[in-house]
Amino acid sequence: MMNSKQETIVQNTLPLVAENLSKIIDKFYQILLDENPALKNVFNSTNQKTGLQSKSLANAIAVFAMNYNNLNAIQDMIRQIAHKHCSVGVTAEQYTIVGTTLLAAIDNILGDIVTEEIRDAWAAFYWTFADILIKTERELYLNTPTLNKNQFKSFKIVNKIAEAINVFSLYLKPEDGCLYDFKPGQYVSLKVKLGEYEQIRQYSLSDIQNQEYIRITIKREENYDSDSMAVSNYIYDNLAVGDTLDISAPYGTFVLNPSPSNITFISAGVGITPVMSMLKTLMHNQGKQKVNFIYLAENSEHHVFKQELKSIQGLNLNKFIYYRSPLVNDVINQDYNYVNFDFNDLQKYASQDMEYYVCASDSIVNKINATLTSLGIDKNKIHDEIFQPDGWIIN
Repeated sequence: MMNSKQETIVQNTLPLVAENLSKIIDKFYQILLDENPALKNVFNSTNQKTGLQSKSLANAIAVFAMNYNNLNAIQDMIRQIAHKHCSVGVTAEQYTIVGTTLLAAIDNILGDIVTEEIRDAWAAFYWTFADILIKTERELYLNTPTLNKNQFKSFKIVNKIAEAINVFSLYLKPEDGCLYDFKPGQYVSLKVKLGEYEQIRQYSLSDIQNQEYIRITIKREENYDSDSMAVSNYIYDNLAVGDTLDISAPYGTFVLNPSPSNITFISAGVGITPVMSMLKTLMHNQGKQKVNFIYLAENSEHHVFKQELKSIQGLNLNKFIYYRSPLVNDVINQDYNYVNFDFNDLQKYASQDMEYYVCASDSIVNKINATLTSLGIDKNKIHDEIFQPDGWIIN
């Protein structure tokens, strides 16, 4: 915990650190992974290459520094980081390595400007943030079904089904026979050995709670290099029924609230996966609330869960399908309802008694959130997830 003098030092030096933060974070990852190569099994190589990992950490540090005296304002961010950390098996001991490396990176980039007093203040700042995360993650681990020491266990692929072009679902059963409970909207982490190191990726659970299997739905990327999007493509190209995958317990804060409120789901592309779990859960529970399901896709070939979604019926369920470029054989009011989604259309679905669950790319999510709030919807009634690595913090 920082004392008052250290708080003042951090606030006074924050502009200097912020000005050099991208350089500090880049140096941090360079030192961290050079000196601790085993951590390459934890950190996402794709995010490293694209810079998303660096941007995410830089933004987290900046947000925490700006809200140090008002932590309630960033509780959602803290919970999201903690869930992500637990999904990859981050341990309390690793925070010591990260803290030491971060201070070394600050020293390296800022040089003689960093006095012992400044270094001690930023160390106190780091451990204030780290201790909050360690405590939150400890509680999450305690409330998670017991797995092995690495927080993963083996699942066997029992079915592999194409859902749309370059999108497929895996049906998986635990080899120990014990499925865990999850909340609609949560994700699991998959661990795959690619070359010398393991790679971990998160995928949403896309079906209702089931006594026999879990389902995840994955998009294969057409254009990628050896480091980028490798896990999804490896699974798509190489794994089949009978193969096994190491999978974490479920985590994630984008979950369906147990509320009687009317609900509007809005998703695009493969962003349908977590809200599909939510929708099927609502229909299974036969709730009485009104449910709008809005889905945006390129056309029928890219319409994920097309036939399954058609089969889902409910007295109070209304489905609105938007295609951007319908194919010649796509039939309006059969395959889709509208051409091109206009954000002004949200006026038709805006209601004070409605809760909204939004999952898509960052540009779509941000535009939907801005439009809904401009229509008078309380931001606390808008729940979203960005289908982009650490998009919730980048934005």
